[in-house]
Amino acid sequence: MFCHQCGKEVSQDGKYCAFCGAELKKIEQPSNDSEASNLQGLEQSELIQLEEAGQVKRRKSKKIAIGVGIGLGILIGLALGAFFYFQSQAKSWGRWTANYEKEIESYYLSDEEKADLEEFMTQAEAAKHKKEQEALKKEMTNFKEQIADENKKYIEEIEAGLSQLESGYDLTYAYDDEITNIENMKEEIQKLKESKDYPRSLEKIEACKRLEESIQTVKTGWDVSVVQRDISQYPKVKLYLDVRDELGNPVEKLAQKIFFLSQKEATDGSYVKKQITSAMQLNQNESLNMNLVADVSGSMHENMPAVKSIMNNFLNTVQFGVGDQIALTQFSDTSYVSQNFTSDKNKIASQINDMSADGGTKLYDTLIEAVLRVYGQSGAKCVIAFTDGYDNRSVSSPDEVIRVATQCGIPIFIIGIGYDVDNSLLSYIASSTGGYYTNALNISSMQEIYNSIYTAQK
Repeated sequence: MFCHQCGKEVSQDGKYCAFCGAELKKIEQPSNDSEASNLQGLEQSELIQLEEAGQVKRRKSKKIAIGVGIGLGILIGLALGAFFYFQSQAKSWGRWTANYEKEIESYYLSDEEKADLEEFMTQAEAAKHKKEQEALKKEMTNFKEQIADENKKYIEEIEAGLSQLESGYDLTYAYDDEITNIENMKEEIQKLKESKDYPRSLEKIEACKRLEESIQTVKTGWDVSVVQRDISQYPKVKLYLDVRDELGNPVEKLAQKIFFLSQKEATDGSYVKKQITSAMQLNQNESLNMNLVADVSGSMHENMPAVKSIMNNFLNTVQFGVGDQIALTQFSDTSYVSQNFTSDKNKIASQINDMSADGGTKLYDTLIEAVLRVYGQSGAKCVIAFTDGYDNRSVSSPDEVIRVATQCGIPIFIIGIGYDVDNSLLSYIASSTGGYYTNALNISSMQEIYNSIYTAQK
């Protein structure tokens, strides 16, 4: 027996279909063959109909199942697509924020800017939606551009500062330790710049500027005078300076770089800076060139033994062993060089002992000649004259002697011989040239005379 509704075979005794729940219809058995045949035909026809109806039902069920499957597939596909989309978006945002943090940390950041960066990174980690991320990305990009501009300005300011340190200051007056200190500061500035510690780099630049400014400031209050000039090795020229502080005391241990020299040009009157190759303090090992001038005029006849004795005693104090040189110039009516510059004491002594007095007195002209002769010597130099001071043969005046000696930077030391000496005139000449005058009557030791002259010259 089959269900007329779903076509399933069911029990003969059941009232309802166990598959679709439809009420079952029972067909009676026909009494004769004809009815049986008809019933069988009806039953087969009905069965066919029922079977076709079941197939339709099954096809509908199958379509419904396929539709549900496609729908579920689409939903699952959409869900997976959304999952992978959001996963990809999250990874892209993560990469951007990581690169951003790495790039911005390559700049110099102040403490406040570091705090702002940390806040941005916290917000970036919490941002999940695209609109939120885009808004934050714009804000963070503006922040990075601001930091980049600030860093660019720092670098430009540092470069300008370093350029000024290199060429903006004259370090003529710098000592060696100051130069070393400046070089060390410049190296530290470069290291701070490379490590992107720009504010400290600028602080060091300002400190270095202050040091260089203080170095280039001209020292005031000191009395600096050119005592002598040595042109024996021209164009190399030696200048002998006397440097005194505010109290008039000699200033010692002056480095080469504290001096500068400018030469006035004859063409336009401008000053041109000249190179100073060395500067040193003269010491006891420096040679001293002395042109001894002896008055052998007739007025010195009675004093000649005293003159010879004083001059020989003076020779005994000279340091020939360290290079001191002596020349002997004699004068009466005329002047002549009896011994050129030498370190041979015996030669000088021999000429002194052979001196004799006669004739007039040509003092002023002889002093000028003696100045010009010693001027060509290398090293410290001076003229030391032994005379009674009376001149009756010179064409020059005392003022002309002073002018020439001053121009050459050669001091004249004068030792008055005898009782009848023009002390005031001789003192005027000596003091005006940078030397001094003393009377032999006041001399207790020639060593004292030499020491005072030696100290003054060296």
